[in-house]
Amino acid sequence: MAMQLTLPPDIEALVENRMATGAYTDVEDLLRCALEVLVEEEHSLTPEEVAHIEEGCQQALRGEVKSGEQVRRDMVEFKRHWLRERALK
Repeated sequence: MAMQLTLPPDIEALVENRMATGAYTDVEDLLRCALEVLVEEEHSLTPEEVAHIEEGCQQALRGEVKSGEQVRRDMVEFKRHWLRERALK
């Protein structure tokens, strides 16, 4: 499917400037690269997520990990507590 776009002057100038670098074979190539960067950005981790992962890794290295069964028991207990609290309100 072919698509035609009308770009505002500032975006058109940006495209023309990028094309003038010779780094792209055509506008389609430029757009493809730009979209790939956007997709990568959307899938990157936030600093908070990275910190949480690093903290979990450090805990695992110190042996502070729970078995899958223990996690399941903890979640069941958490749910029971949550439902109890909710019923009291």
